[in-house]
Amino acid sequence: MKLIFVRHGTAEDKKKNQTEMDDFKRRLTKDGAQEVKEMVHSLHFIFRKIDVIYTSPLFRAVQTANIVYSENHKSEYEILTTLDPFSTPKEFKNSINDLDTDGVYCFVGHEPLLSQSMNYLLNKNCEIRIELEKGGVAVLAGESLEELKLTTILSPRMVTKLDF
Repeated sequence: MKLIFVRHGTAEDKKKNQTEMDDFKRRLTKDGAQEVKEMVHSLHFIFRKIDVIYTSPLFRAVQTANIVYSENHKSEYEILTTLDPFSTPKEFKNSINDLDTDGVYCFVGHEPLLSQSMNYLLNKNCEIRIELEKGGVAVLAGESLEELKLTTILSPRMVTKLDF
């Protein structure tokens, strides 16, 4: 079982023209979209074997998930409401309890839910501080949800410095 966590890329500011934007409609900036494209392209070996891409319903996450999907058109694609910023790590875990342990799954969402969910999956009794930067990627792998280990964590800046 492999779980790939991707934080959406840099999005528009919440305040635009001195009015509060609807958080569900915020889009990726041009730079944010480019950053995610470069990350997905550079890490193609991670993204090419995904069985299902799950995304938060917020627009910037959907845009990010579409970029991940562009690297792997064989993936299934689903909106997962427990990836929205108002969900809890327990709700997220409950929504993925029945995933096939032979699968590779990608989850595109937001902080702090992604890091809290990874912490919850890795060790419910001890706080492990993991936080994804915008456009960052983390991979958990194991035989089951109960046996997951953190195998990879990368920021977009780290990816651009790597030469694959």
